[in-house]
Order: sequence, then C-alpha cells, then structure tokens
Amino acid sequence: YGGPDLYDRFFDEMVLRDKWESQAVAQVLDTMRRKQLHSHDALIRLMLEHMLRNLDQYTVHPLTQAVYCLLELEALDFTESMPPGLIVTEEGETPSRWVMRLFLERLRNLHELVPLTPIQRLHAQHLVRTYRYGNEIDYNMQPHAVKAFCRSLYDVPASVAASLARPHRRR
Repeated sequence: YGGPDLYDRFFDEMVLRDKWESQAVAQVLDTMRRKQLHSHDALIRLMLEHMLRNLDQYTVHPLTQAVYCLLELEALDFTESMPPGLIVTEEGETPSRWVMRLFLERLRNLHELVPLTPIQRLHAQHLVRTYRYGNEIDYNMQPHAVKAFCRSLYDVPASVAASLARPHRRR
C-alpha cells in the first residue's frame, strides 16, 4: 500500500462524507494542496460547495487556509460547475471573481468584528498576495471596497506606528 493508493482511497472516502466542519474542509484542502499529484476534483468541488453554503460558519483561520488552498489547487475554475443558484453574480462578474469577492468580504467582516491578530493578518496577506499574483485581472476588477480592505492588510497598525514615533531613551 503505497502513497498514491493511500491518498486515492483517502480522498475517495472523503467524497462520501457529509456534515463537514470548516476546519476539516481546510485540512482536507491543505492535504490535497500538499499532495497535488493525488488531488481529487470531485472532492475539491464538494469542499468549495460546502464553503459557499456555510461561509458564515468559517472563522479567520479555516477561511484563510481553505481559500489559499483553493487558489494553490487552481480550483476557482470549478466555480463554473457549482449547482444552479449557488453562485449569483452581478453584471459582468465571473463566477470565480464572485466567489473570491464573497470570501474576501467574509474576511473583512470578521476583521470588523474582531481585528485580526498579527498572525491572522500575515495569513490574510499571504492569501491576498497569492490571489493577486495568480489572478491579477480578476483581483483588479474586484469592487473598490474589497481592494481597499486588501490594501489595508498591509497598513502598519496604529499601536506599532505610535510606538515607533515615541522617543526612545538612549542607554
């Protein structure tokens, strides 16, 4: 029983599961990201559908991890094959851009509720950077508010700026 067989069976078994938790979705996607030779299209679609149907259950960590993995797996293409009515785009918006807007707006809403911790901010920055570099046109066509939030992730927090501005005693 070698690696390829093990991962194929593992992913086949995962497709049959239901009642996913957000952290489990993130972990399965991360496993596929790490073992891309064995990634499983049906399972990626299932994970993406779960995220879209249950986005309000995703906290910062599983959200950033799962979305990053979807980007690395180039899974935004699967948005075209989601069940009818699950993706409701605005005029001129592609399904993949709509999905990323939804994910980034969820991250922004979570940040507005409770400011991101430094490590969460780093993960969010990495996610945004990955999206921007891999999907530059879609990123640039995101609404202004989404791009403003993405840019704000790179702002220096006021507490850090204030501590830098204070005079330091020389010893």
